[in-house]
Amino acid sequence: MGYKYDRNEILAAAVEAVADDGLSQLTFGRLAKRIGINDRSIVYYFPTKADLISGTIAAIGAGLQDVLAEAFGDEPLPADELMRRAWPSMADDANLHVFRAFFELVGLSGAGIEPFATLAPMVITAWADWVEQRVVPGPGVSTRDETYRVLAVLDGLLIVRLQLGPEAAEGAARAAGLR
Repeated sequence: MGYKYDRNEILAAAVEAVADDGLSQLTFGRLAKRIGINDRSIVYYFPTKADLISGTIAAIGAGLQDVLAEAFGDEPLPADELMRRAWPSMADDANLHVFRAFFELVGLSGAGIEPFATLAPMVITAWADWVEQRVVPGPGVSTRDETYRVLAVLDGLLIVRLQLGPEAAEGAARAAGLR
């Protein structure tokens, strides 16, 4: 007898659960109850909580990368142009669940809670590696430093948006020359 759900279906349900309830609430039991299967079925595909969380974060990030890859185009761009192109997609309400999960991951990591403390640096490094392939550094600046500037500016704008609202973030984006 086969399984009722496959790995991708369980992962899709985990992404929805994180969007609805937050990353810290993602457990085998809650996810199994949500989709109506035994939690052992989830463990078959994701042996540890770290595996489940890592897979879920990777799936969320892949969706965002698809959106941003379209906005960026095919050729590497100067950092300011990259940020100008990224910000509208990143500020879109439809994508905010991604950033809520990311900032929750970072917050739990900052509190030293596992598996988040192990996963967050890996996620940030992977995100930086992806952006680095798409950025042209300014004169006298390393590509990695320019990449970190892009991340810092965009993540800062997202923090403003999530905590103070879209108007505050749009004002900051205009002041940064991104609008």
